[in-house]
Amino acid sequence: MVDKQLSKIFGKIFSPVKRRIDKIIQEETNKRLEDRVENLEDLLKEMNKKVQEKAYPSEIRKNFTEIDLRCHKDRDGLMLCGYDITTYPYNKDNNEVSECHSNTISYKIKCTDYNGKPLFELYDPPQNPQGISFRVGIKDSFLDMYKILHPDSPSDIDKYIHIRGTAYMDLDKPKKENPVIIKDNNLLIYYNGRTSIKIFYGYY
Repeated sequence: MVDKQLSKIFGKIFSPVKRRIDKIIQEETNKRLEDRVENLEDLLKEMNKKVQEKAYPSEIRKNFTEIDLRCHKDRDGLMLCGYDITTYPYNKDNNEVSECHSNTISYKIKCTDYNGKPLFELYDPPQNPQGISFRVGIKDSFLDMYKILHPDSPSDIDKYIHIRGTAYMDLDKPKKENPVIIKDNNLLIYYNGRTSIKIFYGYY
């Protein structure tokens, strides 16, 4: 009887404390996610400018990007990743300007029209003298979002992480002060009014 009473007393004392701690942790996690989204937005806006300089006189205001990312840890604990990225810039009339493809191997982002005809290339080495590499920056943004949600990701060197992500950005839409963030076991949905991100992940 005494034990039950003490349990109730401690529950009343520590439950509010635990809720406050959980709230602080959640707010910190959401803030870190928002920072990564802002980094991704900055990269995509800069990439839009490069595409516009190369191919299109009208301002590019929208961008849809998809990534397929596979990673594993080596014996020293370093995360090694291979990826394929496709970016679709759109003009203000919602017309697709090009399809820009990149991957782990090539230092070039190859852009084609919607029929696959080559249009131009963007030189994008990992250590870009003009700033961060678009390829590496996009890859790191999605990977960081995954790591924020799963800081205890598998350490088994034989286990691979498969991440598939999409990001749609419309610069003509206002940014919401409080973004919508939905997290599930293997899914993240983020929406701030201007940018919508979906990430699916699994292990094999």
